[in-house]
Amino acid sequence: MKIVIVTNAQSEKFQSRSIYNVILDSFSHFSDDLAILSGEDFVAVADQYHSQDIVLFTNINFSFLSRAQIERVFSHVRAYKVYVGFDDEYKLHETAYYSQFVDLLVTFDLVTFEYFRSIGLNVIVCPHPVDVLDVTPKSQCKFDLSFVGQVSSADKSRYDYLSMLRDKYPNSFFPGLDDIKLEESDVRNIYFNSKVNLNFTAITDISNNLKLPFIKQRRGFKGRPLEIGASKGFCLSEFSPSLQKFFVQKHDLDYFYDWDDLIAKIDYYLEHDRARSLMKDNIFFKVSNYYSASSASNYFADKIIKASQDSHRRVRLIPSKEYFDVELDYERLLYVFKSRGISGLILVWFGMLMQFRGSFVRVNIMVIRHLVTRKFKL
Repeated sequence: MKIVIVTNAQSEKFQSRSIYNVILDSFSHFSDDLAILSGEDFVAVADQYHSQDIVLFTNINFSFLSRAQIERVFSHVRAYKVYVGFDDEYKLHETAYYSQFVDLLVTFDLVTFEYFRSIGLNVIVCPHPVDVLDVTPKSQCKFDLSFVGQVSSADKSRYDYLSMLRDKYPNSFFPGLDDIKLEESDVRNIYFNSKVNLNFTAITDISNNLKLPFIKQRRGFKGRPLEIGASKGFCLSEFSPSLQKFFVQKHDLDYFYDWDDLIAKIDYYLEHDRARSLMKDNIFFKVSNYYSASSASNYFADKIIKASQDSHRRVRLIPSKEYFDVELDYERLLYVFKSRGISGLILVWFGMLMQFRGSFVRVNIMVIRHLVTRKFKL
């Protein structure tokens, strides 16, 4: 059985090991034939995979192919095709577009999971695997409070929170505020040697408005709590239903809900070493045994392998094609607009008029309804 990741994303220069290698390693208990391909390289060998092979598409954009060409390429792929939706809370439109070409969707966001399940797609929700590294301390609780993550490109609320926290807790380390880049080993050492490691998510939208899930920017399950747990650190995270699905509050980590709650819990955990220590042990055990790339019972790989095996024993149910095509074409318009602007949108819109006239009218009705809803806040 071959396992391959198809991606055109480059790993961050300051990271010594990319998430794509970590994901491949999580399948090493099932196969030793593992590889990473670019989109262009995959197109050249797409017809060489067999039904027992698994191909994962992560952070991929086949923008160099037309829709008709993409359909032809994927029609030649006999392998079990999986789309891994990194950052679905930002890029749901992209996942929705590529969902029509694959056998399984994997998301880290609970709202995205519910949305795709509601339209009849084969989808699972699970955290991605992480490395469990050496957690031998190089110092003893060097910082009271730390946050290792992007700040400049994040919400202004995150910048404001960290700025106020640094004033209130001088023994804090927020490298993102000063645009400091760190090696992975340095990041893991900070996680281990900070009393409180923060994780920001912004609260996931759990409203019933799943028909237009892209209206609000939602935050779901990020990898930081997993990395903190794998480093045997204590995590205090902003609440997210996606995160709550896999970690138990006050057992594996704790959540905060607003500024006052954040301050109260920081003060509490800075004073209660035992409470932090117990949760550090619990989350380390859970991550290392279920969510690590080296774990034989890796949750991520197990779920995908099981879905692949089940697919050979049943006929895949396809939702109403007419309804589904309209949804996909609508999401594709959004994707093109976000990635190529108004000129790209006009070209795709005109192409739909020429090629998919039945869907074209209904898509335009959806666009008008969306604009009216936004205008009058219905």
